[in-house]
Amino acid sequence: MVELYNAGLGRMALEQRPSTMDVVNKTVSTLAHIANFASAGRNSFLLPSEVTALLGRTDLGDIRLADIRLPFRAFYLAFAGGLSVGLPGLPNVIDGAYVETFTIDDDAGPQRYLTFYVTTRRTESPTRAKSAWIADPEPHFYAPLKILANVQDTLEAAIERATTSSDIALEADPEAQAALVDGIRQAAEDGYLVEEPVTTGFERAAAFNVLALPTMRSVLALLCNAICLLSAEPVASEPTWPTDAPQSLVDGALHGPTPKRRRTAMGQLAERGFFSARNITLQLNAPNTAEAQADLTMPSGRELLPHWRRGHWRRQAHGAGNLERRLIWIRPVLVRRDRGEDVEGHVYVVSN
Repeated sequence: MVELYNAGLGRMALEQRPSTMDVVNKTVSTLAHIANFASAGRNSFLLPSEVTALLGRTDLGDIRLADIRLPFRAFYLAFAGGLSVGLPGLPNVIDGAYVETFTIDDDAGPQRYLTFYVTTRRTESPTRAKSAWIADPEPHFYAPLKILANVQDTLEAAIERATTSSDIALEADPEAQAALVDGIRQAAEDGYLVEEPVTTGFERAAAFNVLALPTMRSVLALLCNAICLLSAEPVASEPTWPTDAPQSLVDGALHGPTPKRRRTAMGQLAERGFFSARNITLQLNAPNTAEAQADLTMPSGRELLPHWRRGHWRRQAHGAGNLERRLIWIRPVLVRRDRGEDVEGHVYVVSN
């Protein structure tokens, strides 16, 4: 990492080089999430723009964290075409997030987390120079949601905790800030050519998070709706491999006599740049057209204008003694679409 950074700096003019090491810290963080994603099997989900738009019109309601059944401990969730919003900085759009669950042991005992590492892509140019990751890195946003032991804890409550507490750094940690300043001063006393910065990396990161937070509140709700959708019993096909992958290794990965032989074949395919994909079929319930067209008049007798009726999640009881819950997506519907008048937003037809 440092070697790549130094090599990149060597190809840049002095006036183009960054004045801080922020890009190194951000890149290390990104690489950590990519490593976790790779170690969990490189699983990705692509949400069509039509589904993303409908999820954006869906309320989380009282969905519990205990209702969520993630398909993998770490995966990437992509928004086809990107969202219409981005993070602070030069023009960009949010295009997805690395999703991960893990447990950390702290003084209060084991603490579970559901985390989102939101990614972006720049929009001003279809191609970027090799040194762009140093001179002009794409912004990211990290949001860890604490999962409380209380079975009644909801996703909305977790988002509220994360965006109003120190879990998302909205100000520089005083102890870390003081330790950094002391370290700089000690280095200066030891004869190194260092200066105390006008702002520290902690302060710059906190300022970025403050600017990004208004957008991220809605994006986190959208991401939580997306993982609710993935929890609603999707059906996965058998893995498929690129047509130019070595067939002998593909056969070994699919039909090897032992798990070890199958893992070995998949590892050899990965070394050659070949990875499998699964088609995911989501069991989406059809919009209730009758419901959408019901109650077409107000008490005054005046007909309703076209408008969206927001979607929501139903926690359907099932299992032994009806103690388990299955998430059912009640999709948004456009009421009075038959009137053919303009309404804010777009009408999407989603095939099941």
